[in-house]
Amino acid sequence: MLDRLEDFFKEDYLLLSQAIMTPERTAAEIQHILDWLSLDQGASILDLGCGYGRLSIPLAQMGYRVTGLDYSEVSLIRAKEEAAGLTGADIEFVRGLMKDLDGSEIYDAALNIGTAIGYLEEEDDYAAFRRVFKALKTGGTFLVETENRDFKIAGYTPRRWDDMNGVPVWSERRYYPSSGRWVEKIRWFRDRNIHSSVLDVRLYSATELTRMLTEAGFRDVRVYGSLDRKPLELTSPRMVLSAIKP
Repeated sequence: MLDRLEDFFKEDYLLLSQAIMTPERTAAEIQHILDWLSLDQGASILDLGCGYGRLSIPLAQMGYRVTGLDYSEVSLIRAKEEAAGLTGADIEFVRGLMKDLDGSEIYDAALNIGTAIGYLEEEDDYAAFRRVFKALKTGGTFLVETENRDFKIAGYTPRRWDDMNGVPVWSERRYYPSSGRWVEKIRWFRDRNIHSSVLDVRLYSATELTRMLTEAGFRDVRVYGSLDRKPLELTSPRMVLSAIKP
């Protein structure tokens, strides 16, 4: 699965994802996150699945001490390039998997934003939550923002065309109820060539993630339908879980 994970998050992912992760969306998400966490200036934040630094870099510019963790070497190269010109920002990017966090640093808060779980096996996500728990200070908050499985399945279509930053994208999808995995074969046409990749992700329900976080040691686990804390509904495309280390 690691090969498929690394193959998916390559240069074209960075290009296509910008059609979804717009600057306006990023700015709104950061504001909601800061309103939620109420952190002091200089607080430490662990950004899990940080990608190209979409959240890490602005948070560091605001005066927070940020560590971004991601497995995609391509994404981290972009993140380091973007952060290279910053002055006075306390930011570090580390390549690795959440399940392998070494616990050498302790953080005030941890973020997992933008469906950054489910790419490996379920036991790996359990292990990741346990590692995050150990990496947080007492009273620290862990925010998980991902797809609402119920919404995604309710609107399931086996095939779909999209236009992403002017690039035509064709997707063939299949959901496997027995494993909870969503497998999407994606093709796009760019530079006179057809490119392809496979998205293979475990979709979790809110109850499953609540149980996993609780078993990892977290308490006061709450579920919402967005980062601005609207209630989770069947019609919510996303869901957010907030968990506290007691």
